[in-house]
Amino acid sequence: MAISKIVAIGGGDIKNGTTYPIDKFIMSLADKKNPKALFVPTASEDAPLYWQAFNDMYGKKLKCRTDALFLINTNQTSKDIGDKILNADIIYVGGGNTYMMLKIWKEQNVDKYLKMAYQKGVVLAGLSAGAMCWFEYGLSDAPQFNDTESEELVKLKGLGLVKGINCPHAYDESFRCGPFEKLIMKEKKLAGVAIDDLAALAIVGNKTSVIRARANRHVYKITAGKNGCLRERL
Repeated sequence: MAISKIVAIGGGDIKNGTTYPIDKFIMSLADKKNPKALFVPTASEDAPLYWQAFNDMYGKKLKCRTDALFLINTNQTSKDIGDKILNADIIYVGGGNTYMMLKIWKEQNVDKYLKMAYQKGVVLAGLSAGAMCWFEYGLSDAPQFNDTESEELVKLKGLGLVKGINCPHAYDESFRCGPFEKLIMKEKKLAGVAIDDLAALAIVGNKTSVIRARANRHVYKITAGKNGCLRERL
């Protein structure tokens, strides 16, 4: 099997270039001058402006050959979807409603093709929802998309390519901290990864590293201790 490559970004704004150092690192993992970069904006309901922002960064600035996989209100066959995913050098999943995204992926076999791409050594990356999806589980704010005043967080099952549960935005958004650490204490054996905005966890083969767009951004390993959660800065 080829070397697996995953980059999970806690949060940021690709439109304003705040994640540029991370995006540049993602492109470097493809080890090609002009890699094929496929954008998957399912979580944002295939938002055109999000696709434009991705194309501005990865196409115009980083000189990738860009394409998008639109899954909502399209008539693509399973073969069309598989061809796009398996012919990409980089797959970048955008943020948004994680629950809706995973549901659509399962209905259209996207999850199966992404796992095949992982085994093939395609660079798998993404922000927020696009960071959670690679893990066994993610702590999502999906209920907020139906109720903007809700602060409910839910545990969602991801693709399972990375062990543990991921919490994007981490300690940038205080309402996530308590529920996340409470969940870790409840489940005991479930290890957590909390990723700040403008930081990313890179997993290349069996090696992990932290990529920062700003020096004060961090990634934490969260585990259950006897007297509370243990927070280790990676």
